[in-house]
Amino acid sequence: MENLAEKEPSMTSWWMEYFLPAYGEFTTKALGSAEYKLKAWHLQLIGVFPAFQRRGVGTALIKHTEEIIKHSPDLSDESKRMCLETESEGGLAFYKSCGFVDKGLMQVKSDEKMNKTAPMWCVAKELS
Repeated sequence: MENLAEKEPSMTSWWMEYFLPAYGEFTTKALGSAEYKLKAWHLQLIGVFPAFQRRGVGTALIKHTEEIIKHSPDLSDESKRMCLETESEGGLAFYKSCGFVDKGLMQVKSDEKMNKTAPMWCVAKELS
């Protein structure tokens, strides 16, 4: 964040004053509560090198994670779920094909200089 702030000074205030509060409000509403994401497995980043995409690697990563969650005896039912956000329609289609449910869409606004928006979908999957 420091490096980014050096290149674009307004980025820190955009992140802290706009994005984090808007993101928190969006995911809380989409998932029904702030507790949902805190107790669920919140997947931050799943990626497959382009040369290996569409070969089942991403699906295998999701399925492996699901198996770990399902067979963890210490987890409560409300912890046997996954959620994440994706910014592309391709990502949304992939997660839906893995059984995730689209919980909502947020249009993320850029800073005033760029004056653009980008989509962010919240998806979730119950495993219990």
